[in-house]
Amino acid sequence: MLAAGDNHSLMLDKEGDVWSWGCNEHGRLGDGTLKNRSRPGRVGGLSEIISIEAGVAHSLALDKSGHVWAWGWNCHG
Repeated sequence: MLAAGDNHSLMLDKEGDVWSWGCNEHGRLGDGTLKNRSRPGRVGGLSEIISIEAGVAHSLALDKSGHVWAWGWNCHG
């Protein structure tokens, strides 16, 4: 599964791991840095993810237990 944000992308693999790449402004890649990345890198701290979404400057993941994980810009709460 792929999701595209404004300047970043997410990929969900068969094992339930999330990968991200692109612009990392506001931490939207979820790797703990603000460094842009042109190649996919694994988003740590997530497991058993079943769905992903990418917004303008944020990213979301849903795990199989129903928990939603969010990272990136939180300008509107």
